[in-house]
Amino acid sequence: MELHLIRHARAAERGPAYPDDTLRPLVAKGEAQAQALARAWERMGVGIDQLATSPWLRARQTADALRDLAGALVVTEALAQGDPARSARALARLATGSNPDAPISGGPDDGWLAARQPALASARVAAVGHEPWLSELAAWLLAGDAAALRITFRKAAVLTLAGEPRPGGMALQAFVPMRTVKALLTGP
Repeated sequence: MELHLIRHARAAERGPAYPDDTLRPLVAKGEAQAQALARAWERMGVGIDQLATSPWLRARQTADALRDLAGALVVTEALAQGDPARSARALARLATGSNPDAPISGGPDDGWLAARQPALASARVAAVGHEPWLSELAAWLLAGDAAALRITFRKAAVLTLAGEPRPGGMALQAFVPMRTVKALLTGP
């Protein structure tokens, strides 16, 4: 599985204007960042089969910019929670065409994953979420422990992993901050 973890683009600041943190929108700079990411991916030929996002407004708006690269956009609560196992399970389910928020029945996750290895192996999933949860998910997937690695995941950055979505089952492929995305767009 190829997994692109994307932190939402720049959003309005927390404060009295947005007492409900889930409703903070992207600011103009954030909208430009999301569009730049979509243009860079299109230019580089990055393909995704499934696109998931947290239900929080700023994440949905970031994901909307990428929608044309994947078609459908799936909203999942798992990307707005601090549980790496739940997030990984939801993304694995999405990669195999299942409802990401449905419970897995019939045994432990490893059995479910093993039975779907062929579908998972070729899946390309992008997921838009929040900090610190994306860093914790990445650490869990890379090292098997959400606290094992310290990752600085800036707004609109993309961390790409490959492998099995289980503790320590993935390898780092790329970590691209927005300044690199912009350089890709202005380069030759």
